[in-house]
Amino acid sequence: MMKKLMKISLLTFMGFGGILSSCEANQDEMMEVQEAQSKMFTANASIESNQLVGRWELVSMTSDVAVNLNDGEPDSSTNILEETDCFNKMYFEFFDNGALETGQAKLDFSAASNGFSCESGVYFAQYDINNEGESSKLDITFDVDGMTVTETKNISLSSNENGEFLTVTLTASEVDQANYINDGRENTVVGDITSLETVYKKI
Repeated sequence: MMKKLMKISLLTFMGFGGILSSCEANQDEMMEVQEAQSKMFTANASIESNQLVGRWELVSMTSDVAVNLNDGEPDSSTNILEETDCFNKMYFEFFDNGALETGQAKLDFSAASNGFSCESGVYFAQYDINNEGESSKLDITFDVDGMTVTETKNISLSSNENGEFLTVTLTASEVDQANYINDGRENTVVGDITSLETVYKKI
């Protein structure tokens, strides 16, 4: 269990974590996220570690394919936070000494029943920023069963009048690696997802 959950990573990441509990994001929060995304401007391409210091909480998780994770609703959505509250408490807290604390979650699917459960936890790691041309990468290093593992994620920073935002975009392979969903997702309702964008707001 620890090994799977630790394969999360930022973006959601980053994270360090899981993919797709608490209460659902309310309408005001969702409107704020949508407004922020429509008015966002990107900061300098190169990101310095001190720009990440602080706590960032998940406000948006968007897939490239609409899915239906809510048995009580007939419609599918690319807004994963509308489909499940499993990821509502995900966050990253970066410290100026290179330490990282993150709350991550993942969906554990049962292909037979098409149902799922939510697994979550808080983890600790080290982080570093590598700037390559116009892109910035976040390296997260942590220990799993006595082995040191480093995961790298593409990140970007943006801001507007509503605050500062950290975006992490995952490809299909990174979604699997992040372990937001348990192994074998091809046979589940999320099997067609090929990319996932997560946005965290600085608190």
